[in-house]
Amino acid sequence: MEGTQLATGAERTVLVRPNCSLSPLGRRCFLFLIAGVTFAVAAGFAWFGAWPVLPFAGLEVGVLAWAFREVERHADDYEKISFLGDRVLVERRDGGRVFRHEFNRHWARLLPDGGALRLRSHGREVELGRRLAPEVRQSLLVELRKHFNN
Repeated sequence: MEGTQLATGAERTVLVRPNCSLSPLGRRCFLFLIAGVTFAVAAGFAWFGAWPVLPFAGLEVGVLAWAFREVERHADDYEKISFLGDRVLVERRDGGRVFRHEFNRHWARLLPDGGALRLRSHGREVELGRRLAPEVRQSLLVELRKHFNN
């Protein structure tokens, strides 16, 4: 995941998004290439009498297509942490669903909890940087601490 900061006046926003190395078209082309090679090899084996290879090749391509669909579904995921005066807004998009949480900036506490980073206030809690590598999550913690009183 990559992190970016957007600043406009008194508002400060930290946006964390996945680093997608392939476009949707690139992912589809790669999947079709792998499927074509897999079925060509399986057809060659079937030609020489090893026909049971074909169902396994189909199963392999099916599982690979499912994995690519899951990657596609989460390609637009993000976490946006906005500081608007006395409010902290956390917005997370996860697989097409958007979750929004609002906290009072003065009451909210940023807590590093083992490998996780949590924002907590009045019994409510939100985990931040869930899919970040530990070293990137640590830099997110340093950046976010600049905006809190704790």
